[in-house]
Formats: sequence, C-alpha cells, structure tokens
Amino acid sequence: MRINNYEDKTFSRLSKIFSIYVVLLPILQFYKSPVSTFNMATFLAVVFFPAFLIARKGKISVFRNLLPISIYVVYITFNVLYTSFLYNHPFNMVYDGAYLRMMLLFVSLLYLGQYWFDVKFAIQILEILLIASALFMIIQLGLYYITGNLISGKISALLTVDGYINIRRATGLYMEPAQYSQSATLYLSFKLFAKEPIINVRKIILIMSGIIMSGSGQGYLYLALVVVLFLFEYSKKLNSRKLRNILIFLGVMIVVGVVALQIPYFKFALERIMPSSSHDFIGGSALQGRTYTNKYYMLLSDVEKRWGVGFGLSQSVIPSTEDAYVNTLYVHLIECGYLSIAIWAFLLIYYFINGSSEIKRFILIYTVMLYFTGMGRPMMICYFFSFILSQSRMNCIKPKQVLETTEYTDIISTA
Repeated sequence: MRINNYEDKTFSRLSKIFSIYVVLLPILQFYKSPVSTFNMATFLAVVFFPAFLIARKGKISVFRNLLPISIYVVYITFNVLYTSFLYNHPFNMVYDGAYLRMMLLFVSLLYLGQYWFDVKFAIQILEILLIASALFMIIQLGLYYITGNLISGKISALLTVDGYINIRRATGLYMEPAQYSQSATLYLSFKLFAKEPIINVRKIILIMSGIIMSGSGQGYLYLALVVVLFLFEYSKKLNSRKLRNILIFLGVMIVVGVVALQIPYFKFALERIMPSSSHDFIGGSALQGRTYTNKYYMLLSDVEKRWGVGFGLSQSVIPSTEDAYVNTLYVHLIECGYLSIAIWAFLLIYYFINGSSEIKRFILIYTVMLYFTGMGRPMMICYFFSFILSQSRMNCIKPKQVLETTEYTDIISTA
C-alpha cells in the first residue's frame, strides 16, 4: 500500500510539473536557454522527454485521439522529403531544424501529454497566470499614465526576440498583448462553455478586462466572439429575467465601450482592427495586414502552390518585417501546399465532432485565430491541442471534468 501511495504521489507531482510546463509554453518559447539553438520551451522538452518517457508506467493506446495529428506529421515528413527532391535542396539545417523541432515537440507534448497532462490542474494554473497578468496590467497602465513609463513584466536580457522589449502596451506577464488574449480566450472557453459550468463572475470579469487593457486588436475580436457565443448559449433558457439581464449586460458593455473610446490608449487599440485605406503595403491595421499574405502566395509558381516551398521556409517568401507571416492559412499554403489545408480542415472537424462542449466552441474561435495569428506553428499547436486532446471523447483516458455543475441562471445576475 505504501508503494502504491508513493507511486500515486510521484505521478501526481510529475503530472503537475508537466501541466505547468504546457501552460507556460507561450512565454517560455521567447526566452533563451543554455543551448543557443533552442529556446527555453524546446530545451525543456529535450530535458523532460527522457524523464517522462521512463517514468511512464504501462501502455496507453493513443491512436484514435492522435489520428489527425499523426496524419499531419506524416504529410509534413513527406513534404519535407519531396520538396527537397523537387527543388534540389539538400536536407539542410533550415529544414532539419524546423522539422526535428516539430517532431520533438509533438512527441514530447502531445504523445506524452496523453499520459501526463492534467487539464483540470492546468486550467487552475492558467487562471492564476491570467489573473496575475491582469492585475499587473492595472499597475502597468496606472504607472504609464502617471509617469509616462511602461514597466515591463519581461526579463529583457533573456529574450530571444528583441522586438518584444519595446512593446508600448500592457502585456502582463506575457510577451505581447495578443498572447494574453489567446490564452484568455482558451480559459474563457473552458469556463463559460462547459456542459455544466461553475463560473466565478469576478474572475471572469477580471480576465476579460485584461483583454481590454492589453489593447490587443485580435483580442477584442476573440472577446466579441466569446460574448456572442455565450449569449447564444445563455439565451437557450430565456425568460423575462434573463432577457433583462442580457439587456443590462449589453447596455453596460456599450457604455463602457463609449467611455473607453475617449481614452487614446483604447482608441488606438480599436483602430488597429478597423479597415484602413492603405492597401499598398502590409499593415493598414493589425488584422488587415495579416490578410494580405495571399499576395505572396499568388507570386508562387503552380508547382510551388501545389506542394509549397518547404516546411519552415515561408520567410524565404514573406519578409519577416511584415505581419503577413502570422496568417497560418496562407503560411501553410506557402510552405506545404493545398493538401496541408485539407488536413487542417479534417483535423479541426475531427476534434470538433469528438470534443466536449467547451472544445467545440473553442475550435470555432481557434479557426478564426488561424487566419489572423501564428496558431498553426508547432509550439502553439502543442499548447492549444494539449487542452483540446484532453477533452476529446477519443481520449483513452476519460476526459477530466474541469467544471462542476450550476445553471446559467445566476451567471449574469450575480455580477
């Protein structure tokens, strides 16, 4: 019995370490590691992989849950080899580095994550991180308007990307406002769209406020989608009291929005998602600039459109100084051709059909993310799909119930 208790405690500790690591991926990927060719997230994956592989007891069948991911990996492997042959490129460090890092991350995080990732604990840690970031944003903005200086939550000397040092918006503990907004959207999806959710209104409002304070243009878009989906769910059991609460909620949101637009900081954030008349260069607005990736795709030859230019080589086509490189849809078209998009469509539909209620709603928003952000890069695939896979009914381990039971009745009225 003592041995079993010891093993249970060891498993619990390792599972928590693994889950904390996954939650911190968006931050760790931009910090330097002791190995110059790896960021901290990849370096820790190298360190963790053998330890977690050896510590794993027993066998777990993950084929059905990882089927779409496996098809994606097989196709990328084929594409790397075929485009190397097609364009007479050697299997050089550009391919080698991007491809091997992808394989390392997928095996370390998605395969082993089926065994070690504790989604319930991960959501708790994510909640703490988001609330801490939102509170820190209040301090950032307060000091900014008092002193004119924006204090940073980043360790600048250890960053791998210098561009994140001088961001003049509140970021909390994340690298940039968009990263906070993306993680906050994931959290809100789990909390608001569970089949039988329990909702702490104060925490939800604080985290939503964090999105607003961040000034993230895409964050405003995701928040709007979350609110619309939530009101749709809430209205399914509509009565006069709920209708009144919805109207009050919408009224408050409108008033807050009008007031916020009088503040230059938030006015600038909104302008970043509004259409611009500047169509001759990338970046008329934060979102609009990322829709222009198609102009680079149209410059490709027919063969390059069919097979892509090679995995990890999109920046040989798209200048790294332009926002267009974060449009996942066109980046995949440019790198891996038509078939990669078909596989992505299959992947999203598969996990939508087999996902829990919160995952279904999140995948709808995640699909929008793919068009405006780099959510289809291996690191972020591992981050988001760790949560998605954990709540799939194809998971051989019964999905952990993140949220307990309550009715929608008091969600808005208690605010």
